[in-house]
Amino acid sequence: MIMVYHSKSCLVQETTSSIAVMIARNTNLSYVYDTRGIEKVGRPGEKHQRLHMTTMERIGWDATVVASTSTIHTQDQIMALWESPGDERARFYTTKVLPGMGGCMIILGLIMFLTGVIVLALETHHSAVTTVKFEIPFTLYLVAGLLAAQAGIVILWVTTRANGSPPDVKKWSPMFIGILCVAIVFTLSAVILSFTRKLNDIENDMTNTIQEYGLFGKGEETSFIDTLQTKDHCCGVNYYTDWRNTKYGARRVYVVPDSCCKTNEYACGYQFKLDNINRRGCLEVIKRSVRTHLGIVKIMGIIFLLVKVGKVIAIVVIRKKYLSG
Repeated sequence: MIMVYHSKSCLVQETTSSIAVMIARNTNLSYVYDTRGIEKVGRPGEKHQRLHMTTMERIGWDATVVASTSTIHTQDQIMALWESPGDERARFYTTKVLPGMGGCMIILGLIMFLTGVIVLALETHHSAVTTVKFEIPFTLYLVAGLLAAQAGIVILWVTTRANGSPPDVKKWSPMFIGILCVAIVFTLSAVILSFTRKLNDIENDMTNTIQEYGLFGKGEETSFIDTLQTKDHCCGVNYYTDWRNTKYGARRVYVVPDSCCKTNEYACGYQFKLDNINRRGCLEVIKRSVRTHLGIVKIMGIIFLLVKVGKVIAIVVIRKKYLSG
């Protein structure tokens, strides 16, 4: 008895004869051989050929002779006889290694994305009082995380869609390799910009902004300063006395905005109880916060950059060395 396997329909047909079956991948046609001949009986329209081989001999990349048997009843058992050691290795990479890498990329991408979102949220009230675009590295880092996660999803989709078929995985592999390369570019850009951001202009920007505090038509600037001083528990640019040199302070030593107060009560800035005033300036608070978050982007960005480059190299090697077709 022999088993004739049709790969696309997953249909196994039994027939009686002392023959073996050569199965072609990704096709509904099967090849039949007479093990005594050995004569090819298979695909319609092809001239019969007399072949000199033993059972289980490899023929090209897409076919294997399977010995006549009456004990094979499942697709997995047939596939086990179908595939050569090279096939098994290739399918190991397409069903185990690549999906594992895809899952890792999703986790890595989500970590980067969430880190970028958190850092941007923490720096929103800082970026509002200066023209220094220190939030750009954080945005690039966030986008790089999204791209890394997308690459991981595509890897899982491709390997699942191809059902572990090495030729199909190889066919679609440029898609996720390309996405990973774009993610690498964004990550590298974020790291470079995090090293090159200059914070010297923040002081001038803040000095100009507090000069407009409380003026008619400057409600937005006033709100930005109040939010900054309330959230960061600071007052003025370098020290709370900076307010005496503003239009709001009008040369009065003991007048600060209510947002400088520790309790932030109405008119507390005019009452001016020194024990209730946040005396440290906001400039150093902003610089310290921005430097810390830029440091996070530098360290995590470099680590994840190396991981991404390593994964691209690994995928390219697997594609070239192990994926046939």
